[in-house]
Amino acid sequence: MRAATALFALALVALAPVPARAGLDFPKDRLVLNCGPAEDQMDADFPFTNKGTSPVTIVSIISGCQCLEAEAPEGEIAPGAQGKVHSVFKVGAFNGMVEKQLVVRWEEGGVSHDTVLTVAVVIPELIRIEPTTLVWDVGGAAKEQSYRVLMVWNEPIRLLTVDCSRPEFDYSVEAVKDGREYLVRVKPTKLDQPLLGLFQFKTDCKFEKFRNPMG
Repeated sequence: MRAATALFALALVALAPVPARAGLDFPKDRLVLNCGPAEDQMDADFPFTNKGTSPVTIVSIISGCQCLEAEAPEGEIAPGAQGKVHSVFKVGAFNGMVEKQLVVRWEEGGVSHDTVLTVAVVIPELIRIEPTTLVWDVGGAAKEQSYRVLMVWNEPIRLLTVDCSRPEFDYSVEAVKDGREYLVRVKPTKLDQPLLGLFQFKTDCKFEKFRNPMG
């Protein structure tokens, strides 16, 4: 009889609901933003509510990247009060889907808690370089390789000039389809020592930050 009673009590404990953590509640901890080609930065706001019974204080916000800055209300946040974490993502030279995180550290009753917020920004790709890097082996054969410069924006973009930072590379440009696709053939003149060269593809793209991609 005692064994059966103990087992029943244990089952009740196991089935008891786990109380939800009080404090700051963020309805959304991940935001997806669509960035236009002319935009240099994107704002992202994360609303919150203090659903606890004690005041809460946000003590710090740690960003995972210099491209993402954030700020939050100072001082105590009373029970039931609402606010927001305001963040600014600097687009820079990013393209495609970019995700960056913020760690919001807040205290309730002297106990620290962390909430991770994610800003996901979809940045349009206007010009694609395939591949982004050409590689030859030191002492190997100086075979010709090529970059494909693809204009994937919905408007034509023309490749105007190509510049290389090192004279040890010969190159030529072919317009496969003007405004849409170009072939840049590259061949090193010597491979007797390690060498790094940068190619800059200058275009007439109307958006400055996309205008001159590198290879």
